[in-house]
Amino acid sequence: MSTAPGSCSHCSCRPSMTATSSGAACSGVRPPGSVSPYSARRESAARLADAPVAEVVPRDGVLRYDEGVFIGYRAWERAGTAPAYPFGHGLGYTDWAYEDAFFAPAEGGPAGDGGPDVLGTLTVRLRNTGDRPGREVVQVYLAAPAGEDPAVGRPARVLAGFLSVELAAGAVTQTRIALARRAAQIWDPSEGDWRTLAGTYTAEVARSVADRRLTVPVAVNG
Repeated sequence: MSTAPGSCSHCSCRPSMTATSSGAACSGVRPPGSVSPYSARRESAARLADAPVAEVVPRDGVLRYDEGVFIGYRAWERAGTAPAYPFGHGLGYTDWAYEDAFFAPAEGGPAGDGGPDVLGTLTVRLRNTGDRPGREVVQVYLAAPAGEDPAVGRPARVLAGFLSVELAAGAVTQTRIALARRAAQIWDPSEGDWRTLAGTYTAEVARSVADRRLTVPVAVNG
C-alpha cells in the first residue's frame, strides 16, 4: 500500500488485508479535525461473563428462546447488570446540554385519542456546549407507570422515538420527536392485536438507555 502524500498511511489499512473494502475506506479518510464524527450504538455490547442468556446450547436438537420481549437492552435492565456499552451509546468530539423538554399530545385530544400510531410529540431544547460542530442522537424512552403489576410482563422502558441532530459549536435548537404509540402497548393474544395500557408514563430524554437526562410525564388513555 502506498504511503505517498495524499494516500491513507494514517488509516488502519494493511497490505495483508483482503480487500474489497480497504480502498473505499481509505478514499473517505479526511485530514484530522476536518469533520466531527459521531455514531450511536444500535445494540448493547456485552461483557461475555455478564451476558444475560440462560441457554445457548441446543438440547435434543432444540434451542429454546424463552426471553419473550426481554431481548437486547430490555434483558440487561431486567438482569440488573450493566453491559460494557449500553444501547444508544455514542462518542463525539463535543459536549451537549439537554436543557428542557415538554410533551404535546397528538391532535384530537389526550394521548390515546389522537392518530393511530403516535401518542404525541416531545420537544427537547438541546445545546452544543463544546467548541466544535457535532451530531447527537436524541433518544426518548417511555417508562411504564410507577407501581405497575409485574404480571403485565413488559420492560421497564422501551425506545419510543429518536432524532439525529447536527449543531454548530455553541448553537441551540428545539427538536421535535414523535413518540410511537406502540411503546405504551402490549400484545393481547385473546384479541390477536396490540392493546394500549392507560396510565401516567414517563418520557425519558436520553443520550443512551443508561444515560437519561430529562423526564416528562405522559398521560395515556387506554
